[in-house]
Amino acid sequence: MPRPKKNPITDPTGEKAAKKARGSQPAQTGKNSDEMRERIKARFQTIQEVAGNVGNAANAVGDTFQSVATGFGSIGNAAQNIGNAVGLGNESQSVSTRHQLKNHEVFGGLTLPQFHPGEHLATDLFTDSSPVPRTKKVDADKIVEAINERVETLRIVDANLGLNTAIIKAGTKSEKMMQAGIEFGTSKINTDTKLIQFNDAVVQNEIAFSKLNQSETRLEHEQITLHALRNETDQRRRYWQSKHQLGESRIKDVQLAVSKLDAKLGSIDVDASVIE
Repeated sequence: MPRPKKNPITDPTGEKAAKKARGSQPAQTGKNSDEMRERIKARFQTIQEVAGNVGNAANAVGDTFQSVATGFGSIGNAAQNIGNAVGLGNESQSVSTRHQLKNHEVFGGLTLPQFHPGEHLATDLFTDSSPVPRTKKVDADKIVEAINERVETLRIVDANLGLNTAIIKAGTKSEKMMQAGIEFGTSKINTDTKLIQFNDAVVQNEIAFSKLNQSETRLEHEQITLHALRNETDQRRRYWQSKHQLGESRIKDVQLAVSKLDAKLGSIDVDASVIE
């Protein structure tokens, strides 16, 4: 049979074309569907029969376990509901399920001894007509005493179980105490670590303070050098000023000497002219 073509725009997944193709298939596919439904119906009928047998077995236990029988009787109803849900009641619907019912054993798989009163009733109230086995009082006392001894043994087992439970609880508390001790030790180590970090911060602060003192000392050195340079500048200024004044004074002295010499020369010239 050719595969139906899917339209990339109106039918990108091919679902519409597949439905159309299923609608146009011949009646032979309906025969296969009927066979599948019959097989599934037979399987669920088997499940219902098993659930019904379990419910009947539970009913035989007595009124005390009536709720157990009711619970297991509901398994049959649940199976019927599942059958209706998957379409067993409608032949025109297709059946598809992966769920399987799980069979649960009564009493968790334990084989419990059962006492059926009807089997031990006395049919004749005026004679020893009960089928209950006869036991002499001495033998019955011995059997009951032996059973009581077994009960006493179970008391020892129960006491030991209680002791073991208390020991395990004490061990659990001991482990919790050890865990608390480990947490305390870990917290103490964390405290020591933080104390080391604090001391390291103090050392770093002292290093920074020492560097600050060094910087202040270098600043003081530079300020002294600056003051000395300023003083030297003033000295140099006064030195050159004094040297300039000395030069000016010498120049004035020379000029004065020249003036005096000129005056003398002039007076000599005058005297010479007079003599002539």
